[in-house]
Amino acid sequence: LADSLWDQARFSILLPQLYQRRTEDSVFIFRNDNPDPSELIRQITVTWRTYSPERITEDELFAWRQEVADQHFGYPQVLDLELTQTRRLQQGEVIMEEVRAVWANPPEDLFPAGGPVITRAIPCPQQGRDYLVDAWLYAPGRNKYQYILQLEAILDSFRCTSASAMASAL
Repeated sequence: LADSLWDQARFSILLPQLYQRRTEDSVFIFRNDNPDPSELIRQITVTWRTYSPERITEDELFAWRQEVADQHFGYPQVLDLELTQTRRLQQGEVIMEEVRAVWANPPEDLFPAGGPVITRAIPCPQQGRDYLVDAWLYAPGRNKYQYILQLEAILDSFRCTSASAMASAL
């Protein structure tokens, strides 16, 4: 999958084979709702926009994520910003912004659902792109720690530089 994603969209990400892939324009959605979506859903979304040398703010990142969620997620999500954690991460030379929050169905929804979300803004100036890489979890009544670790590992595998470009940079 990582190679085919690189050939198609110029990014790679490592995912277990259980994840189903759906693409809508430049939005790539990878979803694992095994064994039953009423019990467990893990979803990764990758998209991009034109690169800006300015750091993305927390509000801009939330707005971008909400726009993607509204247009491409199968069910509405809103973010609860009371438990927000923001941090800056570095992977090689790439410095990214990460926000952790809680998503939920809209308050007027008759089916309450929610869970943790991790959203990263990853600049890739050599491609002229800023990436949004988003992971969310729905696991009611389950310990979420192991699933968050899995989602973090998947997010950490994201690359917007080819292996040959990374090797020549070393």
